[in-house]
Amino acid sequence: MSAMRLLTAEPLARHTTFRVGGPADVLQIESGEELEQLALAGRLPTDVGLLLGGGSNVLISDAGLRSTVLLLRARSTEPPPMRADPDGIVWLDGAADWPGVAYESARLGWHGLESMVGIPGTVGGAVVQSIGAYGYELRDLVTAVRAVDLTTSTVLDLSVSDIGFAYRESALKRQLPRRLVVTRAGLRLDPDARHQPLYAELKEHLSRTAAADPSGYRPEDVANAVLELRRRKSMVHDPLDPQTWGAGSFFKNPECSEVELDEICRRLRVPADAVPHWLVGGRVRLSAGWLVERAGFGRGHREGNVALSDRHALGIVNVTGRASAEELVTFAGRIRGRVHADLGIALEAEPVLVGLDLPALT
Repeated sequence: MSAMRLLTAEPLARHTTFRVGGPADVLQIESGEELEQLALAGRLPTDVGLLLGGGSNVLISDAGLRSTVLLLRARSTEPPPMRADPDGIVWLDGAADWPGVAYESARLGWHGLESMVGIPGTVGGAVVQSIGAYGYELRDLVTAVRAVDLTTSTVLDLSVSDIGFAYRESALKRQLPRRLVVTRAGLRLDPDARHQPLYAELKEHLSRTAAADPSGYRPEDVANAVLELRRRKSMVHDPLDPQTWGAGSFFKNPECSEVELDEICRRLRVPADAVPHWLVGGRVRLSAGWLVERAGFGRGHREGNVALSDRHALGIVNVTGRASAEELVTFAGRIRGRVHADLGIALEAEPVLVGLDLPALT
C-alpha cells in the first residue's frame, strides 16, 4: 500500500538545506495520500517529534532527536498532473516539490504562484510556512487544506481560519510538537489573469525581458524573471553551491509603528525615505537585509564555517559544509544583537529552530 521507508539513526543533516542536524529515526513517506492511508490503517508511529518536508526552513540541533521524524517528501521533482476541479480549485499533494508545482502552474498560464517559483520545499511546507515573494502571498490563494492528525490518526478538512495564516507564520507552524500534517492543499488560481509586478526590482527586469499588455505579464514570463533574480542572489537551492546551504532568508522582515520608524531615522540621522520600508495593514514593514548591513554585517561576512551570503545579507550559510548548529545560531545571534543594540529592532528567525535557541537580547 505504501512506499514508506524507515531509516534508523539517520543524520538529519542529509535532509536539510543547512546540511546540519544530528541523528533520528526517519519515517519517509512520499505522498499525502499514502500518509492518509497509513493513518486510517493505524500504522503511524506514536512518537513523532518533528515533521520535515523539503528541509529548507529548519535548523536542527547537532544532538538530533530521540523521537521519530516524519519526512513527507516526494522523490521526484517532476510536478504531478495539475487540473482544477469543478469549483475552480487546484488540489496539490502535500509532499509534492514546491518549485516544480509553482513553475508548472505558471507554464500552464495560471496566475498566482509565479512570483513564488524557486522557493525550496514541499507544498505542505509552503502552507505551514505561509510563504510569499515579491509582494504576493500564498495565504491569499489557499481555500482549504486536508491534514492528518498524528495524535488521533484521523484525516481532517481544515478551513483557512483553522490554518491561522499570518506573515511567514501559521497556527500549523506554531504547533509544538507538530500534530497536524498537511496532505493536500486547495488553491484558487486564475487561468485568465495577468501578473502586475509590485516590486521595483521585478518590474524593471520584466520591462527589459518580457512583453506586457494593459492587464500585465504572462505568468510564465514572470516565473522566468523571478528565477533569474533569485539565482543572482543564490536563493535557488543548489547542492553544488555553498551560497545556498542555508534557509534562504534567515530573518523575517520586521514590522514597526511609524513612531518607531521615526526613532530609527533619528538614530541613523537619515530621512524616512532613506530607510527601505512599506506599509502593510497599517504597520510599517522594514527590510531586514538593509538593517543587517547597516549594523555592520556586509554580504560575504564570514566567521569560521559560517557566513552571510555573498549575494544578499539575509542568507546565513554553512559556507564550508562543516558548520555546527551552535555555530550557526551563535552567528545569527551576534547579528541580531547588533541590530537590536544599534537600531532597537528585535529580528525574528524565519527558519524553525529545533533543540536550539537564539542567544537572548541584552
